[in-house]
Order: sequence, then C-alpha cells, then structure tokens
Amino acid sequence: MKYGLARKLYIYHFETQKGEELIATGGDYTRSQLWCKKNLNDVDTELADLFQSLAWVWYALKRNGKLADYGVSAELTQEGLLEMFDGLTFQFESFAEDALPLASTPTQPKK
Repeated sequence: MKYGLARKLYIYHFETQKGEELIATGGDYTRSQLWCKKNLNDVDTELADLFQSLAWVWYALKRNGKLADYGVSAELTQEGLLEMFDGLTFQFESFAEDALPLASTPTQPKK
C-alpha cells in the first residue's frame, strides 16, 4: 500500500440531500484513533469501533471545511458523533493501487 490509510469517503446528508466524495486521510484516521483512546475508555469494543469510524468522518469533514455543510457540531464529542450519524450516512472505500497521484509518481532527488 503506497498511500497509507487514505480512503475515498462517500457521504450523504438525508435532510439536505447533499452528497459528495471526499478523501479521508491517514492523518484523519490517526486523530480519530487518538481521540477514541482518550475519550472512550468505558465503551464496549463494538461501539468503540463505530465511534472510531464516525470520528474519522468528523476529522475528514473538518479538514475539508465541511462540518457546517452537513450540520455537524464543531466540537467533537460522543453525543455530537451520534447526532451526526442520525443525519447522514457514509461509506469508506479503498483506492485502487496507484490511484493517488503521489503513489504513482516516483520521487526524484533535487539536483
């Protein structure tokens, strides 16, 4: 895997009927894992997995400046993630091998 944890993120908001494709980066994933480790100590594993995916979506939306577009709270909380999930649906999809520009372009040293 040449592109780390980047995923296509398909997101759709039921009320506004707005949908689009974004990129969820490895940085978004890492931030979601750190948030979960800090905030979900008393949550069952299965529920923690759901919160991790929701947090990954939240960080991708934040990085893309789309929180307000989807009616998502600017503060990341468990309750806020559940409210976000009430209003939208999402799907992660892996990229095809060499699909990202940097994955297919070898880096050349500068002279």
